Amino acid sequence: MPTYGAAAPLMGIKLVKGFLDSEGEELDMSAFTVQNTCSAEYTNLTTPFAFVGNPAEPKSGSMCSSSLEIPQGDRRTITSYGKFDLAPGQSNEMVFALTGVENPVLPCPDISDLIDYTDQIQDFAIEQIEAASVSTQYQISINSSEVLIYPNPLSDGNDLSIQMKNQKENISSIRVIDLLGKTHLSFEDINSTEFRINKTALKKGISFIELKSESGKISLSKVVVQ
Repeated sequence: MPTYGAAAPLMGIKLVKGFLDSEGEELDMSAFTVQNTCSAEYTNLTTPFAFVGNPAEPKSGSMCSSSLEIPQGDRRTITSYGKFDLAPGQSNEMVFALTGVENPVLPCPDISDLIDYTDQIQDFAIEQIEAASVSTQYQISINSSEVLIYPNPLSDGNDLSIQMKNQKENISSIRVIDLLGKTHLSFEDINSTEFRINKTALKKGISFIELKSESGKISLSKVVVQ
């Protein structure tokens, strides 16, 4: 299992919200292709994984336990979802959860933690989407362009500034949420276009800033505290 470094991290990608068809139903995967760049070989699969098992488990059906002669080199995947139609001015959205685990034991790493972390982020994101859809006036945006959060990453000696780009719309409330979906900080009745959080009140690492505007829009943005 060649890598670009001696201590390559594990990376996981999971679909949180798929594209919607014309009836508003979420679309499943329509095609999954694996490419081995050394042999220029393409393989079309019916499942979203080339190997479905945990590499650390000898009989789980992974690259480590496979009896196949697998050529070394990059392995890249192409996942397709569709098809759907878009009229002029319409848009469609897909949301993924991306996680990583540092310093795994190679060459046959245990991916249990990676799966667990990815599932937790997926559950958290789905909860936010469902909460935002309780009222039809609510809209949720991931890393919304309408909200400015800086500095990000946040280092020593700085406050975290959260600002509405539209100065005519105020912030109603803000929650700071950790990777497990737990609320670490909560601020209500802000009624201002800008809000600051002292760095000492924030946990180091990755958190999510959930902002609700006075119009009911909800944005979810990632922030890194160093």
